[in-house]
Amino acid sequence: MIRSGLKMNTNNYEVIGIFAGCGGLDTGFSKSDFNVQLAIELDSNACNTYKKNHPETEVWNRDIKTVKGDEIRKLVGNKPLILLGGSPCQSFSIFQEELTGPRGIQDERGKLIYEYLRLVKELQPEVIVFENVKNIVSKEHLPAFKRFIEQLSNVSGLNITYNIMQAHDYGVPQLRERVIVIGTKSNINPFSVIPKLDGPRTLGEVLKDCPKSEFFSFKKEYAHVMQLIKPGQCWNSLDPKSAFAIMKEDYRGICKSCNHSFKGQLKCPKCGSHNIKNGRGITSYLRRLSHTRPSPTVCAVPSSKVHGLMAHPFEERALSIREAARIQTFPDEYVFCGNIFSQQKQVGNAVPVNLAKAIAIGIKTILTSLDSKQEVKYHKEKSCVQWILDNHENALSELEKDFIRTCVSRIRAAKSFPDKYYVYLKEIINKLTQRKKNDYKNITY
Repeated sequence: MIRSGLKMNTNNYEVIGIFAGCGGLDTGFSKSDFNVQLAIELDSNACNTYKKNHPETEVWNRDIKTVKGDEIRKLVGNKPLILLGGSPCQSFSIFQEELTGPRGIQDERGKLIYEYLRLVKELQPEVIVFENVKNIVSKEHLPAFKRFIEQLSNVSGLNITYNIMQAHDYGVPQLRERVIVIGTKSNINPFSVIPKLDGPRTLGEVLKDCPKSEFFSFKKEYAHVMQLIKPGQCWNSLDPKSAFAIMKEDYRGICKSCNHSFKGQLKCPKCGSHNIKNGRGITSYLRRLSHTRPSPTVCAVPSSKVHGLMAHPFEERALSIREAARIQTFPDEYVFCGNIFSQQKQVGNAVPVNLAKAIAIGIKTILTSLDSKQEVKYHKEKSCVQWILDNHENALSELEKDFIRTCVSRIRAAKSFPDKYYVYLKEIINKLTQRKKNDYKNITY
């Protein structure tokens, strides 16, 4: 009897994380029982955070442009790979659009998307997962993104699918939309098997009994104003003069006399009236969070900045690092290294752990399906070879015996047969069944 070498276990796959940051995406896969063998990250503080929380994973503090696929293969061997990554999103961020200078793939950070593409080509992973901001599929960036997807499909040979995922649907107490790209060998749409996860739904649930940690204080020039803003409100709940005093050129106003909208002044430029009210938009200015709603998107910038403010619902301060980490669904025992600015950057750039976990569960479902199909194929190969050994081994030529021994070795090692093996195996079976047709009745090939 040929001993089976096939094992139905998704841990046969090695996970590699590039642009790994502090490990949000990778942690989700670890929590789904995948083995993360290697993480690559440029930021030294993020690397230290990763090492502190994942001592079993090799961490390379390197520029991804200097890393070659051969180096990675020397570490992980020839096991099938799952390649995770989310290149820096700042050049595609909606905030970047308000700045001058290069954006998208014209920005050096945006070009890093092609480093991911290069490593896919060099490593030929079985599965790829790529994450970036929603704005990467905006009108401005969509043509370049579609070219990236087309090239990704060409160099990988995988079925590539992408979708916008709302983290709040996957057990994350945060409104955070991200583009997720998944490539597999399966025809199953991966987004159809990614499960919804239970988790905290509101900021209030996150803040309850949260361990103490560092936080940003308000700057003096607007600390007194923040006392006037209630939970769930922002700059436009203030009187126009108070709002303008802080926002200046970013101030939005509406003329009560002619209904004209304008920026950066307290006088209507159309009719000259001072009878104005606050406008709408840019709700991240002077924002106090609501404890009864999900958190807005946690960002990498300091949470006390006037633009992007994440003020505690009831206390006169910004959210702490631990509170922000909880919103990102990091466990409380997850340690962040570096100063408070670095820690905020790490937390804000991370993929929420629960979102990553949901994606990992979906990938696991697909791999199990693929392994099941492989198992059927494997057992067909095994049954054909076993039939030859049990009934006709003595009728084989020496060359045929050598071939069958090779087949047995591949079966024991759980290696699939090349196409040419099927041609030769079929020839042998056809020859043998001419001698003893009755033995062939139950053989399906």
